[in-house]
Amino acid sequence: MSRTSIQFALKEAIFRAQKSGQVINPGPDGFCVFWEDKGLFAIFSVADEQDDRRWAHVSVSKQPPRIPPSDVWLPSPMELEWVKEQILGDVEAYAVLPVQAAKVNIHPWVLHFFYCYDEHRNHPESRRQDAGAILPDFTRGGKTL
Repeated sequence: MSRTSIQFALKEAIFRAQKSGQVINPGPDGFCVFWEDKGLFAIFSVADEQDDRRWAHVSVSKQPPRIPPSDVWLPSPMELEWVKEQILGDVEAYAVLPVQAAKVNIHPWVLHFFYCYDEHRNHPESRRQDAGAILPDFTRGGKTL
């Protein structure tokens, strides 16, 4: 199996992101992107992690609302999905809800998701074709849980 190189993954993500947003500070393993019309900001990085697989990590934040009262600045699930599509395309990505002892929260209004570039470990009968899909098909081939 050939692996997606970090440079290729980065170039592909930048190519996708710049179609709809302003790419800022591209570096050797990541970049920032801002969608002014949506008030969304993301940081993308890609690295080989401790599980010997190549992972993308995307942090997403939202500009504070201009009209109070609102103290909830978290991106919505729909906004997270939209950002994923803009940077990674139609792939399966994962948000993680860690145990308290492993929780890292540098900023309370930022959400994160991850995508695995390496070959998935799905069962052959899985209906999903995404190379980054590593969880089982919890719908068991259906359209509901």
